[in-house]
Amino acid sequence: MNQYNEMASKFLVTVVPEFRKDAMLHLLYRFSKGETFVLTRLLRNKGSASPSYLKEELGSSTARIAMLLKTLEEKEMITRTADEADKRKVIVRITPKGEKHAIESHERVNQKTADVFEEMGADEAEKFIELFQKYIEISTRNNEEKND
Repeated sequence: MNQYNEMASKFLVTVVPEFRKDAMLHLLYRFSKGETFVLTRLLRNKGSASPSYLKEELGSSTARIAMLLKTLEEKEMITRTADEADKRKVIVRITPKGEKHAIESHERVNQKTADVFEEMGADEAEKFIELFQKYIEISTRNNEEKND
């Protein structure tokens, strides 16, 4: 086993299992998927978007997006209306209730992340962000190359 295989094993055995146990990591995961993700994407997109845009952003199936939108609509966090320009298309809009939920969720996650970074210290937090971005960049590129 070479040095990098050993490091990968160590990462997978010691770090990855903690993702499920750690409340902050679980919160980040929930924030990056599902209802909160849809609401924050709508906010970033000036309050509205098409279901296909949300599907692409979430990297999910049409069925998953339909289920999320149905749930959010039942909770009165979004509305779905026909597009004025093309009645065959649907526009999803965030409601004030959905906006409030998205903002509060973002603030909660942001504060918890800031608390962790403060404990790490500015230099280590910056290095962590830099290295994590690099990990994601390389991992994404490697996965794309294998899918080609």
